[in-house]
Amino acid sequence: MFKDMRSRPFLVVKTISRPAAGIDTKVKGWADRKDAWTVYERVSIEDRVSDKSMREATVVVDILGGKCVKNRFGNDDNVAGHYMEKYKEECKKGIDVWITRQAKNYRPTPEELLSVEAEVTEEPDAKSE
Repeated sequence: MFKDMRSRPFLVVKTISRPAAGIDTKVKGWADRKDAWTVYERVSIEDRVSDKSMREATVVVDILGGKCVKNRFGNDDNVAGHYMEKYKEECKKGIDVWITRQAKNYRPTPEELLSVEAEVTEEPDAKSE
């Protein structure tokens, strides 16, 4: 379904809400209080966003493009920048891993190989002697 979301790093943020410590969940209206919840964020860097990740994610940011792909918080333009700043180290490590994988998977074309071979086997100029 998300074929255009491959081969580049994405910051995937999944939020988990749990009742805060000490909150009595048997009391009527406890969930309406703002201090009744503790929100945890689980962050991952993925180079291929699956349907499951898209379904479960609260925010998905295209790290190279610097734009928000999915945002359950609404139409806030600052979401991508906020999460890229908040998880700067994770983004940096994710990009490093992605670049390393890209380099390992690089296979030169036959034309590139011939070009390099021609450069290596060139005769030195007679003028340099």
